[in-house]
This record gives sequence, structure tokens and C-alpha cells, in this order.
Amino acid sequence: MWKLLASLFLAISACTSVFAADTLDVYFIDVGAGDAILIDYGDWEALLDAGHGYSAMNDSVYVCLRQCVTDGVLELAILSHPHADHYGGFEAVLDRYEVREFWRSTDSTPDNEGPTYERFLGSISNEGLMPRQLGRGDRLTTAGLEWAVLGPGTLVTSPSDENDNENSLVLLLTFGAVHFLLVGDIEGRGEAALVDTDLPEGLLVLKVAHHGSGTSTSSQFLSWAQPDLAVISTDYENPPATSVLTSMGIPYCMTSDTGTIHVSTDGVSIDVDPPDLHNNGATTSSHATAASPFAAATLIITEVEMNPLGSDSGAEWIEIFNPTTQSVALAGWSASYTGYGGGWDSIPSVTIAPGECYVFIYPKQHLENTRGAVIQLRNPGGETVDETPAGLRDEENDSRTWQRMTSAGSLIDWVFRDSTPGETN
Repeated sequence: MWKLLASLFLAISACTSVFAADTLDVYFIDVGAGDAILIDYGDWEALLDAGHGYSAMNDSVYVCLRQCVTDGVLELAILSHPHADHYGGFEAVLDRYEVREFWRSTDSTPDNEGPTYERFLGSISNEGLMPRQLGRGDRLTTAGLEWAVLGPGTLVTSPSDENDNENSLVLLLTFGAVHFLLVGDIEGRGEAALVDTDLPEGLLVLKVAHHGSGTSTSSQFLSWAQPDLAVISTDYENPPATSVLTSMGIPYCMTSDTGTIHVSTDGVSIDVDPPDLHNNGATTSSHATAASPFAAATLIITEVEMNPLGSDSGAEWIEIFNPTTQSVALAGWSASYTGYGGGWDSIPSVTIAPGECYVFIYPKQHLENTRGAVIQLRNPGGETVDETPAGLRDEENDSRTWQRMTSAGSLIDWVFRDSTPGETN
């Protein structure tokens, strides 16, 4: 088993979910020159594409589902784009499993409007599913896992097969400090539309586009993505993408070599099985700085100064504490304010080390002194991860603040005393 480690530990927000598990398992199923990716997270599973299938499910897809989906429920099915080597197997999947939700890209006319595609559409309808169309900029949370929709970046609408490829749903799946970039069959234009996007730091597993064909996986795209591991779903022994990966020293593996590829992660490291990698000079243990934008949903507000000495403008603050064992980057985080109708202020892009505090100073007079309004802390995914209890008031200009004395969040766990910004309460 081949392992890659991240250098920093990050908290995993999914641990609060009812589906929570210690590891995320991603199976790149061997379906030849097609795609089928099973994502297994405890009791929650998603299938991204389903291989060719035609009138019956690929045996390899069925074997993988039977192993992982033990309750007969597939919580999520996703179609990257309407080509038969991606949707063909869904008909049989829907016959055998209860599917709860279905995602697809905003796409152009499919390449196959014959019986296979009609059966696929009928299967979706018979399941009572309303397809959810996703586009660039969408962010979703499922079972605590974070998804960012990076594409299609520019929708192509003229009817041709290659346009369906370019309009593939491009997903970034984040689990702790490990990210999976799942790009369907995007080609040159689809890749070019991605490179203006900022990727989070951490380990990145890339599902190579279009089965390793020469229409994708440019050096410019790889320079942007900088994957730590590339996975190619193909039936070719030496697809064109391998030469680019080799020239750039990026480790890769192929289903044509090994069959189904299993990538497992605890949010800090990745294990690859079978470990038959084209290493290109890479060692079996390398490091990457990890700072997921969705990390550490357990940050808490530990002190509030809503009425300081002198002018309140530019002097009110809250103290944010990191109680975890992982460093947390605050890029994209925000704190609510309670005065003048309320709203949100962005927090500077700083990093809080484990057990340390950061004092966020509101840029204006933003906290209400007398109403006891609730102050909230929000992560980049838009989730409120902590809030103060109602009842915190401060009607005198002085150096006293409200300070949290335990990890609980009710008013009885807070005291009003002389301020200690950046120090343990």
C-alpha cells in the first residue's frame, strides 16, 4: 500500500455528522475506457458516473457496490456529463439500489438520444428523483463532506460531442486536508476555464480527464492543479496523458494496470491500493502543507469586547480560539456583527495554531452594547460553527469583557471581568 502524508493535521468538520467515519474511501472502478467512482463515507455512499453498462451493470461496479453499500441505499448519484461511458450503468444501479439524490451538470445535448439514454432518463424518473443541476460556484455539504463545484466554467451550447465533454461537472471533494479533483471528460477549454480558480492547500488526488486522452491533461493544467497523485480510468496501456505526467514527475496509477483503484484517507494522509504506481522518482512518503478552507468546524469564540474604553469604532473585538490539535487557516471565515441591522465582516487570512487565539478587531462600531444580540462565527462553506449566547451586554466604556470559561455555550459559562485578549481565560 502506497501512502502519502500531509504535514499539518486538520480537524474534519464531518465528525459531527450522523454518517461520520474516520476514513473516506474512494474507489476508481475499472470499467475500461469509462468512469465510475464510488465514494464511501461510513454509512453514506455516492456514485459518480456508472461506466458503460448498456443493458446491464458492469460486473466491477456491482462488485464494488455490493461490498460497500450494505444497506441497499445509495445516498447520492452524480452524472458528470451525458456520454454513454458515464451514464450507461446507471439503469442497472437504479434497478438494484434505492437512490436518494441525483446531481448533474448544466449540459448541452447528449451524444446518445437512443434507447440507452431514454432508459436512463426513465430510470431517474421512475425513482422519483428530480435532477439537481449544478454549475460553477455552487458549494454543497453532504454527510459533512464538502463539495465545491468548479465547472463547467464556461458553458458550451453548440451541439457536438466535445461540448458535452467540456461541460462536464467538475467537483472538488474535501475531507480534512485531502482533496479529490474530479473532472469528468473536460478538454482544453474546460481545463483553461479552471486555472483562474484558487485551490486549497493540502494533498490533491486528480481523476485524470477523458481517460488519459491527448485532448486533456496539459502541462498548464497540471502546473495549476499540482496533484500529488493522478488516477487514470482507462483500458489503454499507455494513454497520452502518461507522458505529460511523467515529464512533470507526478505519480500516477491506471485501472488498465491494476483494476479498481482504492484511495483511502483519514483527512491527513492517503493510502493507495493496489500500490502499483508509476512513481516518476517520487518517494512513497512525501509532504504537503495542508490548510483546507473548510477545516476545523470546532473553532470557538472565547472573549467579546463590545464596549471598550474610548471610541468603539475600530476597537471592538472578539477572541477566536482553536481548541484542536490542527492549525486552521481563516481565509474565507467571517464574524457576524449585531449593530445597525447586523451583518458579516470578513476575517483576515491568518492561521491559528493549535491551542492559540486570534483577536479579530471589527473595522467599525459593529457590536450592540445593550440588546444582548448573538455573535456568530462562520466558515468559508457558509456554516455557523459557533455563536455566543443571548444576554451578553456591556453598557459601560471600560476594559471589562465577556469571557468563556468552559467549552459549553450557555450564558452561565461566561463571566464579565477585566479583558485578557490573546490569553487563556
